[in-house]
Amino acid sequence: MENLWKGDEPESDTQKKFRKSMEKKSRDVEFYHGRWFYKGWATRVDDFNELQDVIRSTKVKLQYDQLGLGYIVYPQGG
Repeated sequence: MENLWKGDEPESDTQKKFRKSMEKKSRDVEFYHGRWFYKGWATRVDDFNELQDVIRSTKVKLQYDQLGLGYIVYPQGG
């Protein structure tokens, strides 16, 4: 995977764990600059069941925002 990191700070351990967990599950990750000043890796999901699958697929504590009919999921605290 090419390095798409766009953060002001280096990628944190939490970000690395999240990215690796998502890659292991073949989920696309993207750089997200969103709510509560968050900047870092995130993945998009289409529905609540898919959201639950993402939450169960990593030990990283996650938060999510609803975007239209889907969600964007990212690590708590980045």
